[in-house]
Amino acid sequence: MNLEWILEEAKTIFPNVVRERRYVHSLAEVGFELYETRDFIERELSSFGLLPARLGRCGVVTTIKGQAPPPIGSSDNKDEKRIAKVTQFGKFFRENKNCVLLRADADALPIEEKTSLPFSNKGNSMHACGHDMHTAMLLGCAKILSRNTDKFSGEIKLAFQPAEEILSGAKDMVESGLLKKPEVKCAAMLHVVPATNFATGSIFLPPYGISAPSAEFFKITVFGKSAHGASPSVGADASVAGCKIVGAIDSMLAHEIVGTNATLTIGKIVSGSAPNIISDRCEIWGSLRSVDEKTKAYLKTRLKSLSEQTARAHKCIASLEFTSSCPALKNSVKITKKVEECLNLLYKSLTNASIISPNTNGVSATLASEDFSYISRLVPSVCLGISAGNIKDGYKHPLHHPSVTFDEDALLYGMATYTALGIYLLNK
Repeated sequence: MNLEWILEEAKTIFPNVVRERRYVHSLAEVGFELYETRDFIERELSSFGLLPARLGRCGVVTTIKGQAPPPIGSSDNKDEKRIAKVTQFGKFFRENKNCVLLRADADALPIEEKTSLPFSNKGNSMHACGHDMHTAMLLGCAKILSRNTDKFSGEIKLAFQPAEEILSGAKDMVESGLLKKPEVKCAAMLHVVPATNFATGSIFLPPYGISAPSAEFFKITVFGKSAHGASPSVGADASVAGCKIVGAIDSMLAHEIVGTNATLTIGKIVSGSAPNIISDRCEIWGSLRSVDEKTKAYLKTRLKSLSEQTARAHKCIASLEFTSSCPALKNSVKITKKVEECLNLLYKSLTNASIISPNTNGVSATLASEDFSYISRLVPSVCLGISAGNIKDGYKHPLHHPSVTFDEDALLYGMATYTALGIYLLNK
């Protein structure tokens, strides 16, 4: 299968994709409140002659149907045994009922941007995880596919998802029917990775099986008793109890967990209203991640008992709430192998960008979670990484850093990869 034409198509629309990325970056909407981002995605898809549809809380989907006759026997649907139609060439073919899902997340983080880019967000949010890049890549893929429906058969569904950063968007879209009408047979996603040791556009293949841990976001609320700052003995200081809980959590992870298959992070602490008032409430927000279910269950139990006991020791009460979660992300062995075949065809003419296997020197494991896992539990899936900036070229900051920047040349390879995966997997 010839896929190199895709890169040439991507080059012709690259300037427009850069423009799309910069606009989405400037919006930097968070969670499920992607109203301007959603409207922009819909306008762009409509301009390509596609029919976008809203799905769930601020999600957008569109399906592109190929017009090429499929090769005989390409359909995996056992019910499609009959001859479906006669083509213009007078030959008989089965109708290809396969559908491949390509997903991009579109939400930002509640981080104040410090890049000084002319298109940076001026508020208190930032696309510090590169979801603006993902959105623009998939929009570029949509345009290429819409102009080349004669080159593939079957259907390719594109999903623009909100709320990945709070581990809720994929679940919401799945529960709203993402994998139905048409029924999705397999799925793929890309995630940009800045500050790498590889050329921009290089693709990181995942290991077979689990490549991202399950995650639990939690909130600990400590209830104390307010008092004058000069009379702490008549109150119960929720701030002090909260600080002790955070210290105990850090010690627990260091002394009770063997190996590096779990992490427990405190990301936000809110307590008190004035320097001379004993705080009666402290909120502690964090995340728990693990590739091992037994370890996760143990940590959840310990987190609850430790919080309650520590708070009680300081005359306070603590409650634990798990606010959102996602399971571990699993990569299908079959789909991952097919993706590697596809990328070898797409990248064979390139001299710089390369395909990096999971065991290549310099590629380290990560405990970052990904709510695409809700999709990977239901259909064979693959999650790929793409280099979006070499350290030697000045891209030194990691994801979620307020000064992180991305090499926009990655957009070219990203939209080409999305397009090639959709076409190649349809008949595989």
